[in-house]
Amino acid sequence: MLGMQWLRQRVGGSVMLWGLRLGALLALDAARLCDPAPDGFVLWQPVVSGEQFLTQFLRLRVASEMLSAGAAKTGTQQLRGEINAGDRLEIAGYDLAPGFAQAIDGLKLVDLAPRGTPVHWLEVVPEAFVPDANRTLPPAAQRVADSWISSGVKLEIQCVPGQPFWNTPEITDCPALIAATTEVFAGRLQ
Repeated sequence: MLGMQWLRQRVGGSVMLWGLRLGALLALDAARLCDPAPDGFVLWQPVVSGEQFLTQFLRLRVASEMLSAGAAKTGTQQLRGEINAGDRLEIAGYDLAPGFAQAIDGLKLVDLAPRGTPVHWLEVVPEAFVPDANRTLPPAAQRVADSWISSGVKLEIQCVPGQPFWNTPEITDCPALIAATTEVFAGRLQ
């Protein structure tokens, strides 16, 4: 990965990859090409399944059709067929290239276990759930975490209170997520 090589040559020190949702999945996938590997990862609410994420994204197109025409002209399977035929799709103002969509579709978080490097997994949970000492990850994410831990990944999971700002139409911030991330990076500098 050229960006990591550039940083290591010019800045020095440790290089960590940081990703939000799909970006976390993509960071782990890209890290497989890095030599040397990143010194760690910070994952904000990582997507567990690229296939599921892509389906949800395609549903935005279906919903848009329903709102504008009163009925959907296509379904997610038909849209996947268009992607597989090499068509570029416009969804929510974004162009979705077929190669990118197909790459996302094949990614699974469980298969991207970064062995030998620390991973800081930060999960945003509604404030009402944070005081619960037994609060854990959602079931699908917990299965990934359990698999990673059993395969030797140095995984630190932290649930932080806040709103899922990637899902809100208005601008929202998550101070606890920023604070937890700052602690991770400050710990790396000591």
